[in-house]
Amino acid sequence: MIDEYLLLIIRWSHSIAAVAWIGGAIFYWLVLKPIFKLKKTDISFTNKVSSEFNKLVKLSIWVLVITGGILLTSRLAEEVATFQYVIILSIKIFLAFVMFFLVFSIRVPTSSPDGLQKNKAGLNFYYQINKPLLVMVLGIIIFFLSELLQLIVEQGLVK
Repeated sequence: MIDEYLLLIIRWSHSIAAVAWIGGAIFYWLVLKPIFKLKKTDISFTNKVSSEFNKLVKLSIWVLVITGGILLTSRLAEEVATFQYVIILSIKIFLAFVMFFLVFSIRVPTSSPDGLQKNKAGLNFYYQINKPLLVMVLGIIIFFLSELLQLIVEQGLVK
């Protein structure tokens, strides 16, 4: 059994990574994206911000996968892991993997010879705008599912 203090640090790390990623996605969507759409926005600025945010997301993903695996193993070994808990946890994990897939399929804009912002596949960057929005929405749903799972655990401990 993992020491309770170590488990606390793992849970905290998992939460911080999730907050950084989803909070960053909300900030990116609501604040930075409108700035990027301005005609005066320098493409090098857009590329730099996108690149730095991408680093945060990838670090968050690694932390979430590693800590999530530890937490999964720990929680499923407890008596409070009911069938309802396992179903909701499975949905949460599935949605997280959908998010990971979406993140790795989003292309960072690059400048092209004709001055248009294009990704490596040659498609206009703004045609893919639904992926970041979907990642943000899925993250918010996953946060809700996390709270629901915590409620199930707390109710199981009280009974």
